[in-house]
Amino acid sequence: YQELIMLVSLIINTYNRMHTLPNALDAVQRLRYPHLEVIVVNGPSTDNTEEYLQKNWAGKLKILSCPEANLSLSRNIGIAAAAGDIIAFTDDDGIPEPDWLDWIVQAYDDPSVGAVGGFVRNNSGVEFQTKFILSNRNGDSNEFIDSKEFWKSNGKSKFEFKRLIGVNCSFRKSVLLEVGGFDEEYSYFYDEVDLAIRINEAGFEFDIIPTAEVHHKYAASHIRTEKGVPRTWLAIARSTAYFCIKNALPEQSLLDTFKLIEDHRNKFLQHTNWARVHGNLSEHDTNALLQSLNDGITQGVKDAFAYPLRRLLQSDDIRPELFLQFPRILENKKRKKISFRHRFISATSLWWCGCIHASVSRAVG
Repeated sequence: YQELIMLVSLIINTYNRMHTLPNALDAVQRLRYPHLEVIVVNGPSTDNTEEYLQKNWAGKLKILSCPEANLSLSRNIGIAAAAGDIIAFTDDDGIPEPDWLDWIVQAYDDPSVGAVGGFVRNNSGVEFQTKFILSNRNGDSNEFIDSKEFWKSNGKSKFEFKRLIGVNCSFRKSVLLEVGGFDEEYSYFYDEVDLAIRINEAGFEFDIIPTAEVHHKYAASHIRTEKGVPRTWLAIARSTAYFCIKNALPEQSLLDTFKLIEDHRNKFLQHTNWARVHGNLSEHDTNALLQSLNDGITQGVKDAFAYPLRRLLQSDDIRPELFLQFPRILENKKRKKISFRHRFISATSLWWCGCIHASVSRAVG
């Protein structure tokens, strides 16, 4: 076995998440993969994120700014400054396992692989948010596929494809540059799905490693509450309509595309009504949500026709700085592996083990 050595640039995009960002960066400090730089792109935050980053992380990671609340633009700003061979992403409310990048990097030993991710656990810390993922051009996804064999054998058509989730994804930098990075028309939602279509079309393979885990807090934001109830549908609805039109196959009629967008509208309506019935939305908030839903879809349709070319990362924007090695809590060369060995097991020890086993069996049985 020979370790694959590649430089990794890990990008975290943040916007008014001071309640989660410090924990995310603390977890990143515990990553074991040694060849790592970290880039934090701060949006127009108003919660002292910039002050926190400058005070605690200046000189340790690359601190960049994004002028608007646009996740795709923020991602592209990070890509442009990245010096790594691999560009990875996690969220400002994501907690990667310490060996996350070790698993990710080894998957790039296959030169045909252009994108690698892993499983994601939700804020319970136990249940999965996503496993193997298949999506299609209608904007639908199956995110809970258990079988890797099934996943590998599917998602090979022009309509259906493999993809990753933003909180746990990575790409060869060369692949991202070839396909133009993220389409900045997606300020939020469907950004990684649109990217996956272009990576698949370029002929690169996807891989998902179950053991490359990230825990996702799914924290409150300007888009959703702590309970996951949307504060506004505007960006989500706009991205949905834009995606459906932009990625429709040539044989799909415009009428069918508009019917598809209407199906998505109905799903958002159902979600809104569920939140209202369960007491998570007032009448005023419900009306505001419905208005944002209509406004978002209208704007997404207009923009899909108004901008025939995608708003992608431009070659003039690529200005990578020198690779900035990210310091860890304990560097690899100072870490110790400790094993406990006992040559003799006494009868008393065996008796205690038997008692413990019997107690546990009764407790769970």
